Amino acid sequence: SRSVVDLGEVRDLVDRAAARLNDLDVVAGERVAVVSAATPAATIVSFAVWRLGAVLVPLDPSLPAA
Repeated sequence: SRSVVDLGEVRDLVDRAAARLNDLDVVAGERVAVVSAATPAATIVSFAVWRLGAVLVPLDPSLPAA
């Protein structure tokens, strides 16, 4: 089944993820590696990283090694 999330819920999820990253001492300019396939959760985390001014380093485990 497909779930629909409204903009307010997305903002809340991003706020919560950003707060957690902040608790982990993520600061502006810092690189944050996110190991995840392209999922809605990965998108939320990406927005949270950017909200903090950090740099997203996306790592997709489904891609072959270089």
